[in-house]
Amino acid sequence: MLLATLVSAQQTVKIQLVITLSIANPVVTLGTPAHVIVVEKNIGSEPAEWSTLCDAIFDFHFAVIGPDGNAVKPTPLLERMLKGPTVTTCTITGTLPPGEEFKSGTELTKYFDMTTPGKYVVQATRDSFSSNKLEITITH
Repeated sequence: MLLATLVSAQQTVKIQLVITLSIANPVVTLGTPAHVIVVEKNIGSEPAEWSTLCDAIFDFHFAVIGPDGNAVKPTPLLERMLKGPTVTTCTITGTLPPGEEFKSGTELTKYFDMTTPGKYVVQATRDSFSSNKLEITITH
């Protein structure tokens, strides 16, 4: 469990979030989508102020390690998105009550060069919170 402290003018609130990555099938055929589900759950006793842009690629830093043990290169699409202004058509903001969770997701193969068969390890980070490490195997 990772903790972060948000400070306001009135009080200090400890927000406790757990981020979990999952995939319907961790074995993905080369050339097919690898859609990863991201769940953020407030495990604290206080509400968490929260916002998201409808694709998790905008909200999280994804670390993707390839079969060779090195960081996987972003696709040209992600490189362009990281360089220029990003326009999104969907933003959700609000409060995440204690015990509640929000699910989002992203298509990793759209944003990372996962064209070499083998095992990939993915981890997402948002603010000071990091997810579990998810293993995805790309096969022929």
